Amino acid sequence: MPLDSFLGEILFQALLEGLLARFFYGSGWVALKVLSGGRLRMAPFREMRELKLKKNRPSPPEHPPRLTAKFVCLVGMGAWAVTGLGIYFAIRAR
Repeated sequence: MPLDSFLGEILFQALLEGLLARFFYGSGWVALKVLSGGRLRMAPFREMRELKLKKNRPSPPEHPPRLTAKFVCLVGMGAWAVTGLGIYFAIRAR
């Protein structure tokens, strides 16, 4: 039994982490595009996976400066946190 729960936990964690990362990246992408009027350049989501594989190897910049995928995910998390707090305080004020 312990092996089954361990494997299940690893698979569930990987699946949930992947889904949440994509969800927050999408939310951050939309929020940044709206707030900047579409002017900001953002790295694609696949860059986040590539960064895990590279393990901090420095490489010369190939593209003009742009926001990293991790930062876009962070903005998405922040957008949902602000939305949740706004809803909480709106309901509490009634």
